[in-house]
Amino acid sequence: MQLPMTRVTYRAIRVWQRDLDTFLRLWKTESWWPTIEPLLYLSSLGFGLGVYITRLSNGLSFLEFIAPAFVATTAMFAASFECMFSSFVRMEFQRTFDAILATPLTIEEVIAGEILWGMTRGVFAAVSVLFVISLFGLVHSPWALLTPLVAVVEGLMFASVAMIITAIVPAIDAFNYYITLGITPMFLFSAVFFPLDRLPQIAQTIAWVSPLTHAVYVQRSLILGQISWNLVWSVLWIAFLALIAFNVMRAQRAATTDEPPQLVAAVSALLQNPVYFVLDLARAVKLTAVMHALGPLFLLPLFELVSWPLFIPAFLFTAAGSTFWPSSQLGYASGVIWVPACFLGLLVTL
Repeated sequence: MQLPMTRVTYRAIRVWQRDLDTFLRLWKTESWWPTIEPLLYLSSLGFGLGVYITRLSNGLSFLEFIAPAFVATTAMFAASFECMFSSFVRMEFQRTFDAILATPLTIEEVIAGEILWGMTRGVFAAVSVLFVISLFGLVHSPWALLTPLVAVVEGLMFASVAMIITAIVPAIDAFNYYITLGITPMFLFSAVFFPLDRLPQIAQTIAWVSPLTHAVYVQRSLILGQISWNLVWSVLWIAFLALIAFNVMRAQRAATTDEPPQLVAAVSALLQNPVYFVLDLARAVKLTAVMHALGPLFLLPLFELVSWPLFIPAFLFTAAGSTFWPSSQLGYASGVIWVPACFLGLLVTL
């Protein structure tokens, strides 16, 4: 059985080059957020919330603990969103993929070029955050120079997963399912804001399966100079997931006469049918509002009972907003209200 990405040639670089040229024309509006966003995080969490947290169990200040993690999380967000929303727009609305397929490029090469560009955006974002935290004196080791290489593997993995999601969603609003049920839990429970030993044992085991946990662990260790052989296993795990995700591809929307490779067809059939069934059911009985309102409630067992009332306003806000907000806006709005509630619950728990 031939892996689909073994059919990729050097021509995939032309797709990457096309996206790079577009980025360079729009760099003033595209390049500012990886710099501004970590500044906001460091200001609100490091200098705000960090005042109430003196030292963690590992001897680090809260600011020293979270700053390196933002190198990994920003790379995840940049690579994922580039290969979700941007790739979907190019594929579905601008019909850029159709135009490229009129050339000798194959659909696998188009997808590979998109993934490579998503990886590049992740590396750009990681380097930007590394530069910002270095200005605050939070880079403690020359090993931090290796963080872009880790961002390459991490960006490749998250960009590949994002392209799989892009290939199977029926509409751009459906990305909210992956963001709410995939990216957001990883962001909250991958040792970004607190050590994993604060979680129950079963939650720790699940968290270590997350690729973001390993990316955060490696980036934090490099930036703080805490080098060990365990870093190799974390990098290998991310690379293994990247290899799998990079080869699980099917461009079902692009106009092509090529028969999809067997592996792509098999995996897509496995993924596509349950996903479409759930999405169709959600549209039929309007479960989107219920998901946004009730979905984050699975977080409650992780916090002390006394902190649960803090989540009541968040629940009421998303439940009420689901009646008049479109799902594309509700995902962001629910995240804005649930994330502060989780931090307040964490404070009470600690």
